[in-house]
Amino acid sequence: MRMSVARTVHANLILLKTELKMSNLDDALTCFRELGSRWQDDDLSQSAAPRHVVAQLAELACREHRLEDFWSELKADAPLTEEVVHTLLGECVRLQDAALTQRVQRLARGKGVGVPDQS
Repeated sequence: MRMSVARTVHANLILLKTELKMSNLDDALTCFRELGSRWQDDDLSQSAAPRHVVAQLAELACREHRLEDFWSELKADAPLTEEVVHTLLGECVRLQDAALTQRVQRLARGKGVGVPDQS
């Protein structure tokens, strides 16, 4: 008989970081989705962990040319930074996709994040 044990936020975060190191986007996204709105946990909200992980996820999604797979998380509760916006816009340029560029800009404005000058 197999027992299921609920994972803590910190355990999920460790699994997520492991999947990111292994460049395993599908499993990293699964862990990220399991964290969901728990990003607001007091311990995590006081650290840079959520922002750093989102930046790594965005980088991996862009590197694998799978930004659309990460888009719904970006629109939801994922903390967005100028670094992430810069990464996303870089992918838009690589794809030469003006519509996606506009979506990224709207997302950034909607979350109150500026578009970096270098972008």
